[in-house]
Amino acid sequence: MYLCFRYDDYNFYNETLSLQDRTVCAPKEITGVNRTVFRDNAAELVKNMSVEAVRNGGFYAGFVDRHNVTVHGLAQCWETLNRSGCVECLSKASVRIGSCLVNEEGRVLSAGCYMRFSTQKFYNNSGNST
Repeated sequence: MYLCFRYDDYNFYNETLSLQDRTVCAPKEITGVNRTVFRDNAAELVKNMSVEAVRNGGFYAGFVDRHNVTVHGLAQCWETLNRSGCVECLSKASVRIGSCLVNEEGRVLSAGCYMRFSTQKFYNNSGNST
């Protein structure tokens, strides 16, 4: 059963952000010599996700694997957004998720899009790598 927090007369098309948007960082941080590599890989992946999802109709799943440190990620715009709304939403999500780059996982849940990265592969496709 799905519960909808929107009302029938509420126009949510092209809404990219709302007061309910959330950034969630995993409680555990990356430590040791891999911390800097992980942060750099996660930052590169976040940049890739925000660009490639727009190019790919609002969806991207992939990973960055450099120096034996892999970061997996997924970004998606809701179908209610047009291209410019998707660009805006993912751009703001990539800034917000930046506060999580030293954590094992980060998520941004927005009115118009979703972005997540993790040390673990959580999506079910081959993904694209960098």
